[in-house]
Amino acid sequence: MSTRSKLSGFYLAALAAALFAGRAPAASGAISFVDIPDSGNPVAKLAEGANAPSVSAVETEDGWRFVVKGLPKACSAGPAKPEDKDFFASYNRPVKFGTFQLPDGKGVFMSAVSGGSGASDTVLMAVNPRKCAAIAMDMQFSAQATEPIPDITYTTNWNSPVLGPERAFLAASAPEFGYVTADDLKKQKTNPRYAWYFWKMENSARDGKLILHWYKGKPVGVGSEEVAVQSSTVTYTAWFKSGVTAYDSVKDEFRPLFHPKSRDCWPSALKLYGDYLLIGTRGEGLAIINLKTSVYRRINPKQEAYVESLSVKNDEIIVNKTMKVPFPKF
Repeated sequence: MSTRSKLSGFYLAALAAALFAGRAPAASGAISFVDIPDSGNPVAKLAEGANAPSVSAVETEDGWRFVVKGLPKACSAGPAKPEDKDFFASYNRPVKFGTFQLPDGKGVFMSAVSGGSGASDTVLMAVNPRKCAAIAMDMQFSAQATEPIPDITYTTNWNSPVLGPERAFLAASAPEFGYVTADDLKKQKTNPRYAWYFWKMENSARDGKLILHWYKGKPVGVGSEEVAVQSSTVTYTAWFKSGVTAYDSVKDEFRPLFHPKSRDCWPSALKLYGDYLLIGTRGEGLAIINLKTSVYRRINPKQEAYVESLSVKNDEIIVNKTMKVPFPKF
């Protein structure tokens, strides 16, 4: 599980002050949310004089238990396990919190995010003050555009029979925070958001004829531009920590053409040569696409796998101004 900085009990304090003083925000849909900006706290005054609620997994004389402090009465519930500490001890930044309806009254909901350049986590947590119970799920998202399906871990009490409503609420809320399954994606083949996922599903395991799809609008799921080349109305762009797209400015459509196996080997050089697009990468050598036939090949010269420049002369590809590779016309 990724490292997350400490959960701010201050934000939950504001919510608890409103909730248990009978001043919970008016319900709007399933959750009554209070948004938390990057800085400041719009409901800070509600927390004045309130103990800061917190949720943790703690080793007690009775074994590991979930402890909820800062409510009208501190309490604990079990059993928990040492690995549950990670869900509550560290959050990067709370995104939003609010109340939701449970069969026995109001519950407290909170989401938080963390992450770096390679992955991110979204934690969803539900607290039932009357049961003195907390339950959470951690969705771990890869930053690689071809990998939209998150890995999921849960608190060890996830399958507790007494937490069915709380568990069902978090599971139902997860899609709002980006959760998708392979079955969900089967219905999303025309969605530009998942263009890279389908490119990988259909193309990345082999050289040969690419299966390509056009999507309306400009490319999505990409970083900053590394390099671009243009042919007539089509712009071919290599993207930082992503792949290569073709964008037709007249049709206002794009399609993914290539993605490295690892986003850390993103495309770093492009060269148009007749009907071919040459793609140099940071660690995976060359990819060559015949733009007329959509057939492509990979070439990985180990001594020049990190490509900074490409040129073609006398049917030879010149990599990094020094290495010559015979042009494999196909």
